[in-house]
Amino acid sequence: MPIVAVCVNERDVAIDILEKVSVSDTHLQSSLAMISKNRYIQEVVILSTCLRTEIYAFVSRFHEGIAALQDFFCTNLSNDKNLSDQLCQSLQVYFEEAAVTHLFEVASGVDSPVVGEGEILRQVKHAWEVAHTHKMCGTNMALLFRYAIMTGKKARTSTAISQGTTSLAHVAVELISKEHGGNLNDRKALVIGAGEMGSKLASALASKSVTNLTIANRGLARATTLAKTYGAKAIDMASLSSAIRDVDIVVTALANDDIVITQNVIKEIVNYRDTPIVLVDAAVPRAIDPLVADMEHVKLFNIDDLRLYAEKEMDSRKAAVYQVQGIVAAELKRYLDNAKSRQAAPLIKLIRSQATHVMEEELAKNQVFVGLDVNEQEKLKRAFESGMDKFLHQPTAVIKQAVTDGDSEVLLQALRTLFGFE
Repeated sequence: MPIVAVCVNERDVAIDILEKVSVSDTHLQSSLAMISKNRYIQEVVILSTCLRTEIYAFVSRFHEGIAALQDFFCTNLSNDKNLSDQLCQSLQVYFEEAAVTHLFEVASGVDSPVVGEGEILRQVKHAWEVAHTHKMCGTNMALLFRYAIMTGKKARTSTAISQGTTSLAHVAVELISKEHGGNLNDRKALVIGAGEMGSKLASALASKSVTNLTIANRGLARATTLAKTYGAKAIDMASLSSAIRDVDIVVTALANDDIVITQNVIKEIVNYRDTPIVLVDAAVPRAIDPLVADMEHVKLFNIDDLRLYAEKEMDSRKAAVYQVQGIVAAELKRYLDNAKSRQAAPLIKLIRSQATHVMEEELAKNQVFVGLDVNEQEKLKRAFESGMDKFLHQPTAVIKQAVTDGDSEVLLQALRTLFGFE
């Protein structure tokens, strides 16, 4: 069964387009269900992060399957005609080995703007777990993602790909630090969002000696829990404007569809201060109105700025990238061999089942066997089964090897005819 992937990331489109096709966790199940309704889609997984949205699917018909995924991107994820046209022209399509290679590179962190980032491996695993939980994928996708996760882990343990700055949170804080001359002591910071990204940002700020930290979140309980870890203050979103007025640094890490910090909010705050404020919008979709970048005393960084900064830092890990690509190539071969060998599994199971059925029928008709006690019958059955295993071992090995070598079509058809499985 062919595997295809239709993808878009921060290299393909501007951030304002990418944010429109981001699939939040709250919409993940419904999006999977919508795609699965197409009769050509057999198994599907959606991987959506702040920097990419990718759909992987096993399809019954190649061209129709790709068309279904492209249509989902351009029709269901966008209601803007001009945006849809730009998006459709920018979608990247991978199939078979190229699709597998792409997923392995994503999981390994070499297809990320922050090379070697750790978050993406967890996100790959989460994408599969959600699809699996909602029964949108089966054994084919389970095998693919098991190898992808294994490849990602091996890349990080066997190479230096994950050394240095390998998360967007640390990139964001490095940019902030540069704006403040490399010293964040005595600076006041506000993190908006108490999820995983918010937690990483709080940790990165604390590592730079930021001790005056505030955490804002829609749910105050979650903000309070995170704030306790870093000796920070927790507030709800209703107190956001007054909190921004008192800080030097604001970082957003929300998963929402709304602009939280508007131009009017910042304009009002700037009027009350004579020191610059640094804003980092790490949310997708964006949480800060991009127009605030034009205002005096305001420095705004967004996801694109983080990506460009990370690319400049990539040179130190180029050698590790080549090593990871070698790991990806080796794991790709192992996966393909495994996947191909599984194509023979149904036929091998049928042959063994038929052989077992014939054995049991003949033993049941044998008066000597019937006259034995139960223990003796079991011993004799095990002896016959052992002989059957030895007899079928060589044919089974030949079938698996033929499938792996790509020479199985004629052989499998001949065996189906020979054993009457047509």
